[in-house]
Amino acid sequence: MNSLRKRIASGLTALIVTVSALSACSGDTQSSGTQQTEAQTQSADTSADNGAAQTADNAASLSNPVKLTADGDIDMEAALSYETDFDALLAQLDAKEKDDSVTVSDNTNPETLALYQYLRENYGKNVFAAQSVGGKDDTESILYYYLTGDLPAIKGFDFIFKTTPDGDGADWTQMAIDWHTQSNGIVYFCWHWNVPCDVDDPDSHAYAFYSEKITNFSLKNAVTPGTKEYEIAVHDIDLIAYELQRLEAAGVPVLWRPLH
Repeated sequence: MNSLRKRIASGLTALIVTVSALSACSGDTQSSGTQQTEAQTQSADTSADNGAAQTADNAASLSNPVKLTADGDIDMEAALSYETDFDALLAQLDAKEKDDSVTVSDNTNPETLALYQYLRENYGKNVFAAQSVGGKDDTESILYYYLTGDLPAIKGFDFIFKTTPDGDGADWTQMAIDWHTQSNGIVYFCWHWNVPCDVDDPDSHAYAFYSEKITNFSLKNAVTPGTKEYEIAVHDIDLIAYELQRLEAAGVPVLWRPLH
């Protein structure tokens, strides 16, 4: 049995992003080597006592909230009418003075800034344990806890099913909110973008990511206004933006890695 557990532990270690004594959820910070900072404590305190008030305050401060239809889908008329002046944006960024102590955005919320500063404080000093969630049952976390007696500092989630018609029946955004507020852990989200295998037959529910099954979906058209692919891309980007705004409204900062 001990030999089997060692083999399982070795396999799990290979799948974990990085392994460390630094953990998000240890009750005994001295024995586990966990370093809790003001950034983590602030998140825990906020979620424990002032969750509803924090959500309301953040929801009211969201910039450019995604507009939805009555049935909860993306309002495509509003989405397609939105334009960005990229020349003005690039000029604004070029004019900014480099300051590594703050983020490049001018409207970073307190939770995101606290996480950014926490990561900077630990850069080159500590390694964070992380684990990706592979399914709605989150069996990885169960095995992780069984083998280590603790939880990782960072848990990874994926929006891959959000833009697939059939989905997987899970609310990954809420899972991430629960992880952050209940376990005081750091959240990262990636996005494997599932697209129609045949853009002319979206009702077939044949969607895929980076696959030879995609026979009729042009990435060039996806950035060309007026095409079917462009409307799909705009729709899906706004759909994911809405989920990110749910996280923001709940006071959950996100390490974001889309279209990787």
